[in-house]
Amino acid sequence: MNLPLYEYSLCIALPLMIFFGAYFLLAPTPDKAIFANYLRSRRIMGCALLLLAVNHAVHFFFEVRLRDVHAAILMNLSTYFLCYWLFSSALTSLLDRFYLTHRRWHFHLSAWVLFTLLSGVILLGLPEGAAQRAGLTVMAAWLVGYGLWLARRLIRAYRRAVRLFDDTHSDDIGAYIRWMSVFTWWAVIFGVGCGLLTFLPDRYVFLWILSSVPFYIYLYCSYMNTCSSTSGSSRCSRRSSPRRRLLRRLRAIRATGRTARLGPFIPTLRHGSPGGLPPTATSDRG
Repeated sequence: MNLPLYEYSLCIALPLMIFFGAYFLLAPTPDKAIFANYLRSRRIMGCALLLLAVNHAVHFFFEVRLRDVHAAILMNLSTYFLCYWLFSSALTSLLDRFYLTHRRWHFHLSAWVLFTLLSGVILLGLPEGAAQRAGLTVMAAWLVGYGLWLARRLIRAYRRAVRLFDDTHSDDIGAYIRWMSVFTWWAVIFGVGCGLLTFLPDRYVFLWILSSVPFYIYLYCSYMNTCSSTSGSSRCSRRSSPRRRLLRRLRAIRATGRTARLGPFIPTLRHGSPGGLPPTATSDRG
C-alpha cells in the first residue's frame, strides 16, 4: 500500500464529510410545515455522513487496516450496512412521508446488529482458511443483496413519484425530480458498489476514497437546491389565487388528454363561464 497516498485521500474526504454531516444536522431551516419532511430526511443523511466520517477517522488515526485487516473489514461491513439503511430511508422519505415507521426502524436496526455479530464471528472467531473465506463471501453477498433490496424500494418509490408528478405537477415532488433524480441513481450504483469495494486490494483503496468526494459534494448541492426549490414553490403557492391554481390544474389535465372526462363539471369561477373565461369568449365558441 502507498501509505502517504492513502492518508492524503483520507485527509481530503474526512473534513468534507464532517462539514456536510454537521451542516445537515445543525443548519437551520424555516419553521414551516412544508420543510418538516425535508428536515427529517436531511438529518438522517447527516447521521449517515457522520457515521462514515467516524469510520474514516478510525482508519486515519488508528491505522486499523495496517494493524488488523480483519478488524478493518468488520468495521467497514458494519458501517456500510447501517449506512445503506440511513441513505435509503433519507431519500425514500423525501418521496413518501409515511415510509418511516417504528416497526421499520426496529427491523433494520435488528438486522444490522445481527449482521455485525455474524461478521465478527466469521472474521475474528474463525481461523484463516476456506471456512473464513466462505463466510466472508456469504456476508458480502448479504450486504450487496441488502443494498439491492433497498435500492429496488427506492427506485419504485421514485417511479411512483414521477407518475404522480405527471398527474398532479406537485411542487415538492418536482423539486425532488429536478435536483435529486441524478443523485438517486448515483447513490444506488455507488452504494451497492461499496459492498464489493470493501475487499479491494490495499494499493487501490485510495481510489475508492477519492471517488466518494464528488459523490458527497453532489449530495450536498442536491439537498441545498431542493431546499431552495421547495422554499420558492411555497412562496409561489402562497401568492397564487384559487383561480390560478385551478387553471394550472386544468391545463395539466388537458396536457394529459383527459379534458373530456370533465365535460360540464368544470366549475364556474368568474363571469359565469367555465375556467373564468369572459362571456365573449364562451359565446364565440358557440
